[in-house]
Amino acid sequence: MKYRVVSVLKDNRPRFLIISDIEEIEILPSKYLKHLDQINASPNTVKSAAFALSYYYNYLQEQTIGLDEITLLSYSEQNKHFIDFLYWVKSGKHTEHNTQTSNKTCNMYLGAVFRYYQFLALEDVLPSCMTHRDVMNRQLRSLIELNMQRRERDDITAALIKVQ
Repeated sequence: MKYRVVSVLKDNRPRFLIISDIEEIEILPSKYLKHLDQINASPNTVKSAAFALSYYYNYLQEQTIGLDEITLLSYSEQNKHFIDFLYWVKSGKHTEHNTQTSNKTCNMYLGAVFRYYQFLALEDVLPSCMTHRDVMNRQLRSLIELNMQRRERDDITAALIKVQ
């Protein structure tokens, strides 16, 4: 299945939708694009986000992985997934003619995809993708728990020594 962007004029302003090749509207990305309209993002921003998401959905389809599955990947697997998406876009596989894309444009597409995941997490549609901060917080919590276990063990050992 392929995804593409459709522009519709509403209230003298372009509205963007993402539809599949079987002419079905993709609800989640279209909801995000509507949100961008509602917060008065510029039409160019909404249009860029629409194309970025259509490319990302095509990439997911090609990789046979679902949007929700990405959030379940480990941090390093997510990192690899998004780097692979960048290479895919950079090589032009998102276009009919495999036209290479500039680094700036690739980064803009990736930023749009990240903002989309943040939107889905805030809407409680999907859990958020792990960020570097999440990984650091998880590691910090593990170290704190380990430290607390050591202290408890040391306290118990000290109490046993006093009893003997």
